Amino acid sequence: GSIYWKRLGNPVLIQDSGQIDFIHFSPVEPHYFAATSSAKVQIFHSQRTQIFKTLSRFTSGAFGGRFRSDGKLICCGSEENQVKLFNLSTKTILRILKGHTAPVRRVDFSCDGLKVVSFSDDQTVVRVWDLADEKEQGTYESHSDFIRAGVCHLSSPDLFLSGGYDGTVKLWDSRCSDAAVCSFSHGSPVECLSLVPSGGGTLLASAGGTEIHIWDLLQSRSGTLLASAGGTEIHIWDLLQSRSNSGSGKPLMTLCHHHKTNTCLSVVGGVRPSCDTRLLSGSLDPHVKIYDITDYSVVHSLTYPSPVLSLGVAENAELSPLPACFPTSLPVKAQWVGSVLF
Repeated sequence: GSIYWKRLGNPVLIQDSGQIDFIHFSPVEPHYFAATSSAKVQIFHSQRTQIFKTLSRFTSGAFGGRFRSDGKLICCGSEENQVKLFNLSTKTILRILKGHTAPVRRVDFSCDGLKVVSFSDDQTVVRVWDLADEKEQGTYESHSDFIRAGVCHLSSPDLFLSGGYDGTVKLWDSRCSDAAVCSFSHGSPVECLSLVPSGGGTLLASAGGTEIHIWDLLQSRSGTLLASAGGTEIHIWDLLQSRSNSGSGKPLMTLCHHHKTNTCLSVVGGVRPSCDTRLLSGSLDPHVKIYDITDYSVVHSLTYPSPVLSLGVAENAELSPLPACFPTSLPVKAQWVGSVLF
């Protein structure tokens, strides 16, 4: 309940000269977390909040650094229109994936770790790359504006989702044609997507504008629950009805708890039976709201001194006696803010 959240420690302050674009925790112990900012990806030790390594092989901006499921590799988009794959142990670049014609804002590994999916500002293209031969396996065109959000499915290496500034969220299957399996109207530019197992399925959260949408994919082919954020409202969507209705989403529920643009979403919980799954949303307002996904009530709220831009949650958040979650804010006197969840 809310008692867990009220026990959170005071925010940890770490200096950085640029704004934090993205945070991602390694799925394996000791759960390092990658903070992407400016032209670098800094790897922090989650227990000591100290810099472990820095990946700086970028000539300009770096975006959306993510760990692979084994924690050994990190992929990252760049302002150079490329995707770069790093070996965490040696910090060497293993692959440079070229093909996009604009900055690559988000990347993700397929659940089998053999492919990378990239999402770019070239507006209409989502690309799938084979890491073994460095070749492009597929190009998917449907968005009509910047693609700033994207994530791979947690149990199927062929499914992935994208969110664009055209206000749509699209589900793709690389085994099918180039057309999206489903397309849903989000209503505002989509900034972020997040996935986590939930009740035998998966929760996908997307943030953008001032609304948050929850998409119910549990009974659909992908076995997924989807949340999308844009505008000041949170919508619950049933994708089974959407698929039978030409892919036009119908909200099951609408929640409204932020009064400025939502920038990020994440999920925590499920590590042990006594810990319920919670959805977290960050906003420019500047608050982090924590929701019970069984009834979507707000169980706690965190307030920060400046707008929240990104949010990361460690998979062992309930078990760790040390820092587990770091919402990050716009630079204030060259600092970004980290809030400790434990």
